[in-house]
Amino acid sequence: MGPDGLAALQPSRIRVPLLLAGGILGALAFPSTDWWPLTWVTLLPLLLGALALPPRLALRDGWLQGTVFFVLLLRWLDHTFRHYSAIPWPLTWLPIVTLAAYCGLYVGMVAMVVSLLKARLGPGWALATAPMLWVSGEWIRGWLMGGFPWGLLGYSQHRALPVIQIAEVGGVYAVSLLLVAVNAAIAGSCVLGPRRAAMGSAAVAIMLALSIGFGWLMLSRGSAPRSEQSIQISVIQPAIEQGQTGGAEVHIRGKAIGAVAGQQQRLCPRRLTRVPAIDQRHRDLGAVARARVKQLGAIQR
Repeated sequence: MGPDGLAALQPSRIRVPLLLAGGILGALAFPSTDWWPLTWVTLLPLLLGALALPPRLALRDGWLQGTVFFVLLLRWLDHTFRHYSAIPWPLTWLPIVTLAAYCGLYVGMVAMVVSLLKARLGPGWALATAPMLWVSGEWIRGWLMGGFPWGLLGYSQHRALPVIQIAEVGGVYAVSLLLVAVNAAIAGSCVLGPRRAAMGSAAVAIMLALSIGFGWLMLSRGSAPRSEQSIQISVIQPAIEQGQTGGAEVHIRGKAIGAVAGQQQRLCPRRLTRVPAIDQRHRDLGAVARARVKQLGAIQR
C-alpha cells in the first residue's frame, strides 16, 4: 500500500464503509454466529486509518468502528429492557447505544495514540504499540467504574482451542494481545511493504507459532487417559429468568442440582447461580443446598 495507499484512505467515502464493515464483521466473530477467523483482520481499517489521519480524526474513526461493534454485540440488552424494565421500545435502545458509545471510546483511544506515535516514531513502531494499547484499554474497561469486560477481543476465539490455551498464562488478555499483534503485522506489511516489515512480521509469526504450539501441548496433555485420582465435576447454572424466581421454579432447579449432587460429583455452582438462594424468600432451600455442597466437598465459584 505505502504512503500513496494511506492517502487513498483519507476521503470519508472510503474510510467510513471500511470502518462500518470492521465493526459489523468484528461482532459477527462472537456468538451466536461465531465467525471467529474474522477477528484476525477486522482491526485493519482501524489501524490503517490511524496511520493515515491526524489524532483527532483517528479518535473519531476508532470510536465509530468501536460503537458499531458494541451496538451489535449488546443487542441482547433490548430483550432485557423490554421484559424486565419499564422502558418502552424503541427507547430501550438509548441505554444500549450509550453503553456502546462508551465502550467504543476505548477503541478510539487506541487509534488516537497510534496516530500520535506514528508522527513521532514512524508507522512501524506505532503499530508495534497497538497490542499493548488495546489490552490496556480492555483491562481498564474491565475495572473502571465497576467494570464492563464485555466483548473482550480474546473471547471471540472460544472455538479455537489451540489459540486460547495461552489464557492459562495471561488470561483472555493474552489472546487479545495475539489477535491485535497479527492485525498490526498485516497492517505493517501493507504500509511498509513486506521487506521493511519483515522483522516485525517475523516476531509476530514466532509469537503466533509459540502460542499455538503451547496450545497443542496443553490439549495433548488434557486428552491423556484419566488417572484413578481424577474426579468428575458438574458446573451448575440454573439460569432462572428474573420473572420466574418464585418458589416452584427455584425448587425445580434445586431438585436438578440435588440429582447431580447425588452422583457424588464435585459441584461447582457458577457465580450467576441462584442456588444457594440469594432470594431471601428461599432461605431454607439455600441452607439445604449449602449443606449438600459442604458434604460433598464441593468447590464454590
